[in-house]
This record gives sequence, structure tokens and C-alpha cells, in this order.
Amino acid sequence: MSRAARRRLARAAGLAGLALAALLFLAPVLLMIAGSLKPDERVLAEAGSLRGLFAGGLSLQNYRDVFARVD
Repeated sequence: MSRAARRRLARAAGLAGLALAALLFLAPVLLMIAGSLKPDERVLAEAGSLRGLFAGGLSLQNYRDVFARVD
């Protein structure tokens, strides 16, 4: 294997590691955003699975409730 090929492989491995780390750090943020758009009972029911990210029946009702309570 040539030196250039090893360098490209090391760069690709480094980028893959960075992408994995970014995914690990972004997952909780994505779960919070998805949870804020669901009714309360569905948030806890789907919390332990990947269905928590891919949910149907999303609404903005939680945000409406917050803005109705706060000036």
C-alpha cells in the first residue's frame, strides 16, 4: 500500500470517527426536539426505542401551551 493510500485511509477513518462522535452528541438534542413535538404520554412510551425519533402525529401543542402560560 502506498503512502498516499495510507494517508487517505487514515483521513477517512478519522472523519468516520468524528462523524460518529457528532452523532453521539447530537442524539440527545434530536430526542428532545422530537419529544417536545409529541403528546406527553407518547414521550415516555417511546423513550427507550428508536421510534422516539421517528414519530407520527407531531404537533405544536406543547409550544402553544408554554406561550399561553408565559407572558
